[in-house]
Amino acid sequence: MIVWFKLHYPVLIVLILAAALRVNLLFVRGTFWFDEIFSVHFSSLPWRETLKYWWLETNPPFYSLFLRGWLKLFGESEMIARLPSFIFGLLSIFLLYKLAVAMFSRRAAIVAGLLMSLSGIHLFISTETRTYSLLTFLTIASFWFFHKVVIMKSDKKTDWWLYGITQILFLYSHLTALPIVLIQCASAIIFNLEPNRIKRFYRLQIISVLVFFLWFIPSILSKFNLGLLSGWFFARDSAGSNILTTIVTLFVNAELSGATFTLAALLLVGLILWQTKSINWSAPNQTEKITILLLTWGIIPPLM
Repeated sequence: MIVWFKLHYPVLIVLILAAALRVNLLFVRGTFWFDEIFSVHFSSLPWRETLKYWWLETNPPFYSLFLRGWLKLFGESEMIARLPSFIFGLLSIFLLYKLAVAMFSRRAAIVAGLLMSLSGIHLFISTETRTYSLLTFLTIASFWFFHKVVIMKSDKKTDWWLYGITQILFLYSHLTALPIVLIQCASAIIFNLEPNRIKRFYRLQIISVLVFFLWFIPSILSKFNLGLLSGWFFARDSAGSNILTTIVTLFVNAELSGATFTLAALLLVGLILWQTKSINWSAPNQTEKITILLLTWGIIPPLM
């Protein structure tokens, strides 16, 4: 027990800090706001209406299905409804720590876990009755199994099956899962996999996407009418939103002065450029290949 504690006490401290911050926020957030009411309402309708809603809703239905079962079991109070996001938030930090240990080192893992535990946006989604905390957990879980089957070249059937199940649940959690699947498919090329493994990998991705299309295609077809295509979200002015805003917000979920935002943006851009310049792009080693994977994960989604 003492040996185990000596080995794991850094991540335990990070998790205790993360839990304390999120518990405090749970108690001070107050009543549901509009998006949370939306989640609770459409997860509590009779099945016939729920199924109709799942086809018309913009995003896939996994979180709504999960929340429906959770509310039936435990009730619909604010604290109870937000608790799954709290749990998935802590699990995300722990799994990120494990992934960083596997990819780099315990020191890198502690820094990664600490950054995530203090992230303003992650604090917010960890106390929010929405899909985002679940999506974050499934994103990290997807890369965890990607690391096992692609980078570590695991041949365990359990790893491959869990990876496939995770991909399907991931895709059914939010539309923004699609770029991550594309990033993994593109990144797999640089790890020089043998033909059988690369075929197995792409077959798994194709099956996952085809299962996702069982919802996606009927859902898209149901939206081709003038009423939905003229929705407010298509006409929204996004002039004030850019990749720097997106990346800075991951760390600071608050209004920033122009000077503070500029400094933070310059720091992040400088770190990214420094990291890319340190890579031997013509013949990257294993660590550099993993770094390329992480850079694409971190930069391409906000760019899109």
